[in-house]
Order: sequence, then C-alpha cells, then structure tokens
Amino acid sequence: RGTSLYLPERRLAMLPECLSEQTLSLLEGQPRRALSFLVDLSDDAEIRDWTITPSLIQVRQRLTYREVDFRLSLDQQLTELHRLTRRLRQRRLAQGGIQLQFPEVIVLVDSQGEVRVEIEDTETPSHEIVSEAMILANYLGAKFLTEANLPAIYRSQAPPREELEKSNSPNLLQLWQNRRRLSRVLLEPEPQPHWGLGLPVYTTLSSPIRRYLDLLLQRQLLAGLGYHPLPYSRPELEELLPVLEPALKRAALLKTRRLRYWLIKYLSQHLGQKYPALVLEKHPNRYRLLLTDILLETEMPAPSGHQFHPGETILIQIDRANPQEDLLKVSLA
Repeated sequence: RGTSLYLPERRLAMLPECLSEQTLSLLEGQPRRALSFLVDLSDDAEIRDWTITPSLIQVRQRLTYREVDFRLSLDQQLTELHRLTRRLRQRRLAQGGIQLQFPEVIVLVDSQGEVRVEIEDTETPSHEIVSEAMILANYLGAKFLTEANLPAIYRSQAPPREELEKSNSPNLLQLWQNRRRLSRVLLEPEPQPHWGLGLPVYTTLSSPIRRYLDLLLQRQLLAGLGYHPLPYSRPELEELLPVLEPALKRAALLKTRRLRYWLIKYLSQHLGQKYPALVLEKHPNRYRLLLTDILLETEMPAPSGHQFHPGETILIQIDRANPQEDLLKVSLA
C-alpha cells in the first residue's frame, strides 16, 4: 500500500502486521535498527551541527501523549526537550510558517456498534515535542538530499492566494477560513519552499513503516551515506509519482469519508438532541455550520425570521441522520 490507513473501525497497515507491529516496531526493551538524526542545538534552539547515521536503539519505556504531559513538570529532560522544541516552532513561524492545527476527532466503536466521539487537543506539550522533532528530521533529511544532489521527491507549498488572518490564538472560524485559503501541498522532484511550515525545503522520511514515500527516501538517503548503491534514478522516481499521488489522494479521501460516516452514525443514535453549531458561511437560502462538539460540517436551511452571521454559535437539533446515504438534516432548536 502507498500508506497506512487509520480508520475508526479498523487499521489498514502499509506493511504486513508481522513487520509493522513486531520486527520493525519500537517495542519496549527490544533492540531495533533505526536511522538517527543527531542534532546539536544551542540554548536558543539554533542548529549548530547535525549528522544522520544508521543506529541500533532500544526503547527503555513507551509513553502515551497523556503520560508525557503529566510527567512534564516532574522530569527535567522532558521539560528541556519541550522548551527547545517550542523554540524550534517559534523560529519556523517567524520564517513565515503558520500553525493551523484543528483538534483531532477520535471515534470509538464498541462491539455492540455504539459510537463514542472524543475530541483530543493536539496542541499539548507532548504533541509539540513529537511534531517539531519530526519536522526537524524531515527538514534535515530534505536538506541532506538536496546538498548531496540525490534524486528525491519533495513536499512544497506556495504562499496562499489570499492573505490569512494572523492570530496567536485563532478561533475555530479563523482556523477553518485560513485552511481553505491555503495552497495545495505538492509532491515534486525539485526542492521548493514549504510556505506553511516556514522551511526552505521539506520532505517526509520519518515514517518508513507507514508511508511508502518515506521508505523510498530513506533508501535514497542511505545510499547518499554510502551504505548501498543508489536505488532510484530521477526518471524512476518521476515514474513513481503518477502512481503514488493518486494512491495517497484515495487514502486521504477514504479516511475523510469514513470519519464522516461514523460521525453521522453517532448522530443517528441521538436523533432529536440539541448541539451547539458554529456558523461558518451564510448563503441566500442556507447556512454552513460546524457542530463544535464533534467538528462535523453540515448545512441548514435558512430559518425564516432569523439572521445569523459567521462566527455566531447557535443551537441546532438533529432531525435525520443516515450514514449510508451521507444524509444529515438539522434545524434550529
């Protein structure tokens, strides 16, 4: 597969699970081959030196995001790591990047088919540590491939066509509006800036177990380090792009549709209930809304005698919900 797929009801791994869950997984107490990015940062998170090397690592303890957030104030190493990664993010944003992270919607389905929805904050210290470390590794990997003049596939993003609303603490409406104005992220063989990340060059090679592109680029990188002959020429990578891009688009579309299916399924179990909704757009005969409890978009016919404006929060009622038909009808409560 071109990528692993994480759906509410199941997971479709890119590689057979005997590899992704065992041989290649960072299991606690088990030595594992890795590709290590060793970066020397100053107190102000400036990159002073860095190197990439194959390594053998052993995880002493696996921690969840919540466990790291809980331990943060008690663990000096975690506290320092968070301070540095926060400064790394500030540097990126100062170079033109922008943070437009929505909370993550988690759908849980039990054995009886009952659906539960949780909203997870993805802006906690633990998420920031993982995110910035990953972005740093991907950036340095792209920089290495560029400077070594190795054939590669890069991720780039042009500046948005419309100016974005800048805010230190954007609300949901601003996040939604800004994300719609962004230019598409492109996969291409020439290194170009990634506007959204605020980086001069970028790719992804930090997840070779769950993204085929990352696996290809780690092979190229290891060849550049002198560990084996170059596996892909530029023409060969260019031939792979028309195969890889549609596969990634189909996977992203399937993930979006399945999440929407299960959210509507959840609402079908709560017909007649009332939910807060954020007005996103006003049209002549309808409104586009965001159900803020589960971050699901829908539309509502404009009720006579009422006028709402983007940014207002209203109370709506679930009238009909059919996940098989992607049908959701709501009305003003």
